[in-house]
Amino acid sequence: MNTKLRILVIDDKQVNLDAAKEQLAGHQVTTASSFREAHKLLGQNKDADQYVYFDKQEPAQFDVVLTDLFMPACPDGINKAKFASHEGTEKPYGTVFALAALRRGIPMVAIVTSGNHHADPLVWALDLLGNDPGPYKIGSTTFFYANDQMPENKEYGMVLNDLIEASLKR
Repeated sequence: MNTKLRILVIDDKQVNLDAAKEQLAGHQVTTASSFREAHKLLGQNKDADQYVYFDKQEPAQFDVVLTDLFMPACPDGINKAKFASHEGTEKPYGTVFALAALRRGIPMVAIVTSGNHHADPLVWALDLLGNDPGPYKIGSTTFFYANDQMPENKEYGMVLNDLIEASLKR
């Protein structure tokens, strides 16, 4: 596939964002390193201080969303005092971003993690997909879950290749 794809990479670690830009060279790569940034881009919310639902009807501005599973907790929300108590922890926002991308009709979506299934129940549950982590077809979207168990330099380029290959088989 020689088409230049519009790719959103969501990851809180700069080393992974840098690796993604290098691995995905030749495509139009946009990065987000926080919940706020990702929400603004996926929700097409121009006002960063106001949260809107992810179901905006404008055409999706990305062909691919590649998201980390765990991101730092966002201290914003309906009850800022309670949400602030989560500061410094990581939450599985990647699932929200993946579902938002599916809802927006983005053609290729992947959750990419380096989580340890011995340490986290969600990673354990996702790893139970075992020999068949995808890609899956969900409507017009190709979805993939990848656990590379390498904390640095995630293989976003390899995941994109798997998504493209699966979408061409459709």
